[in-house]
Amino acid sequence: MVFQVLYLVLAFLGLGVLIVLHELAHYFMAKRAGMRVEVFSIGFGRALYSWKRGQEKWQIACLPFGGYVKIAGMEQKAKEELFEVKDGFFSKTPFQRIKVALAGPLANLLFAFLAFSVLWLAGGREQNFQLFTKKIGLVDPDSRLFARGIRSGDELVEYNGRPYSGFKDLLLASVMKKTELNLKGSQVDYYHNLKRTPFDLTLPTYALKAGEKSLSTIGIENPASLIFYDAAKTDLKLNPSLAASGLQDQDRLLWADGEVLFSLPQLIKKINEPACFLTVQRNGRIFQSGFYKVKFEDLKMEKDDLAEIDDWKHEAGIKDKLAKLFFLPCYFDKQGRVENRLSLWDEKLAEIVYRPDFGSLQNGDRILAVDGQKVFSGRDILKALQKRRVLIIVQRGFSKAGLNFQNCDERFDEVFLNSRLEPLVKSIGSKEVLSGLDDLVLLAPIEPVTLETLMERSGQKALL
Repeated sequence: MVFQVLYLVLAFLGLGVLIVLHELAHYFMAKRAGMRVEVFSIGFGRALYSWKRGQEKWQIACLPFGGYVKIAGMEQKAKEELFEVKDGFFSKTPFQRIKVALAGPLANLLFAFLAFSVLWLAGGREQNFQLFTKKIGLVDPDSRLFARGIRSGDELVEYNGRPYSGFKDLLLASVMKKTELNLKGSQVDYYHNLKRTPFDLTLPTYALKAGEKSLSTIGIENPASLIFYDAAKTDLKLNPSLAASGLQDQDRLLWADGEVLFSLPQLIKKINEPACFLTVQRNGRIFQSGFYKVKFEDLKMEKDDLAEIDDWKHEAGIKDKLAKLFFLPCYFDKQGRVENRLSLWDEKLAEIVYRPDFGSLQNGDRILAVDGQKVFSGRDILKALQKRRVLIIVQRGFSKAGLNFQNCDERFDEVFLNSRLEPLVKSIGSKEVLSGLDDLVLLAPIEPVTLETLMERSGQKALL
């Protein structure tokens, strides 16, 4: 609110400067034409300070949003005709009056030309490349676009037969209420040297919000952007795990729990998902993937299984009720191997849990680590699943020099031109965990906290 008021005041002051320049042009042209100027005012209203310059009165008024120039003969006094006023506005020729009238607008045009010329010579105004990047920042998981495999980081080249120039094209299409859009582009594999797979999709649009028909969407919620950590805006005391993670000022957040990050909304969504990041051994091969967690009460389990899980809960020292616990949709033996996949009561939840972008477990799989924390038994797995820990990889020392809307996509890809990310991810939960490779750093797991908890720790009361 404070910044909005400040921006409003600055806007009025800027307009005031333009008006003063406008009036100065009227003033100088009037003097050149031999007209008598009575008052030149910077601002409107009652004069706060004034001084005489010959027969002219100059003043600074109480409202600094503009100004005016008062030329003799512009206001009729008594019975005197305006054209009879000595050195007045209407005592001059029509051509002289036209020059005085046009001086103000021409001065504003000249100022605009000079200002934009200076900006152009200085390299142009900094523009937000989110409006120009061809990379997708976030896709609606309920959209047909998502169902066709399009994800954050994939690139658009054309839409409806025209070159795609940025997110503003999709915004325009939403306003124009297009019933369908044709999108051409590439699915990008950021783990394997930016391998691109072309796609060509024609899909119907849908209402941006349920029940509203004012705007439509194809399912792309945000354009891509770079995410940097700003230490000046963070109070590390509010989250001890963040302070202990090793995160440094201006680190670029690159990866979280199995996903390369392309927008802040994507990161927020990832943090708030009831998910975990597992290191799994399958037939002698070790792999890592994100997995969806469910509430224990959502699982269909036999009585014998419930009894054994209840024993694990007590052995692990978990005090919460069984119904409130998180679990994976499968049953483990005592060594942490998957024995069988469990069914869910809710079919809609099953569609979310088993969607393609989350990993799936098979019988015989052995869980080696949960969120980077090594586990050795079913009891360890159950205990580790109860805390939300987010694994994040950052790029340290990313230079913003030369970054602009024209080269933003190329700068996005620089870090993926070799295979640094994949070996770093594959080391998570293994015997030889890598803390970093070159400029990539794996942070210690971070435990997210709720907004309510943050407000309590900062001494504020949450608004209901």
